[in-house]
Amino acid sequence: MKFQVDRDLIAEAAVWVGRVIPQRPAQPILRGIHIIAADNKLTISGSDLDVRNQEIISANVIEPGEVLISGRLLSDIMRALPAAPIDVASDGTRIEITSGRSSFTLQTMPTAEYPPALEIPEASGKVNAKDFTTAISQIGVAAARDDFRQHLTGINFIVEGNDIELAATDGNRLAVAKLNWSPTSAKISTTALVPAKYIVDIAKTLSPNDDITLSFAQGNEGLIGITAGNRQTISRTIASTFPTYKSLLDFEPTSTVQIDTAKLIETVKRVSLVLDHNSPIALSFEDGETCVFGAGGIGERSEAREYLESTLTGESLTLGFFPNFLIEGLSSLNGAITEISLTAPMKPALLVGKPEIDAAASDAHKYLLLPRRLD
Repeated sequence: MKFQVDRDLIAEAAVWVGRVIPQRPAQPILRGIHIIAADNKLTISGSDLDVRNQEIISANVIEPGEVLISGRLLSDIMRALPAAPIDVASDGTRIEITSGRSSFTLQTMPTAEYPPALEIPEASGKVNAKDFTTAISQIGVAAARDDFRQHLTGINFIVEGNDIELAATDGNRLAVAKLNWSPTSAKISTTALVPAKYIVDIAKTLSPNDDITLSFAQGNEGLIGITAGNRQTISRTIASTFPTYKSLLDFEPTSTVQIDTAKLIETVKRVSLVLDHNSPIALSFEDGETCVFGAGGIGERSEAREYLESTLTGESLTLGFFPNFLIEGLSSLNGAITEISLTAPMKPALLVGKPEIDAAASDAHKYLLLPRRLD
């Protein structure tokens, strides 16, 4: 195999593909990045068995072939070389990378032992990249981060015709977002539970100017594909059932609060400085103002209290929340104003974003948060 390629192109591809390479892989072969050179193109891919990233870039392919090389080494070398054309040659057991007067000779890995590539399903439709990345970032904060509850570590896709509903929960909060898309068939109806840690990370790298093609496998294949430009991610779905949640969002509030989102976030951050680990912060919603209160320590406890202007419709209520969950939820909302719907001190609170006081709230994104008991 022999080819010449632009340094920036292969360096960026190696970094992006390497995002799915595990730090401590179950199989050492998974540390590799796979490169196939043919037809003046390089197909560069990495995998952890459950997810595969692939990018296709242009190159001057002199002799076609394939090679498997340490992903970390390839990324480090490409970033370290000057921005100039790079010559790469491999005899199957070793690879030589040359740029100007710099050269590296490295041991390759056996391509025959590399896992077979996950095959992307047939395209199901297109979605605007900006809408998609926004929704994924809003939902991802609510997914569980531990592998002990695998069914809670994913983002659930419910696809019905022109609509996609996304949901994630860790048992303490629930985030739901809705997307419009252009399916290949108006009759499409499917669900997929996708690992959140991968899709959130990949969504951060997508260009907001591109359309994204989503590919949902039919039957029991359990795969989803995300294609944007020359980049492609294929992921196995989680073979678990996502919790039912529709009824949790359907309630009549006894109280509704409207409050400045940015000011509430900053206030919660300040007041929570006195809290002990895993202690809730108290929000007391009164007519015309909200009191944010926190206390921590033993004996002579530290306390912090701050008042914010707000509007209240209905009964006064005091609720406790984990501050990090509250801040993440508030930060995920679109809108200068947060509307909080409440029923009782130990019942879930529903947060939605609004552009201004008394404006209509959109149902495009909702964040449901369980309160915590206050001492």
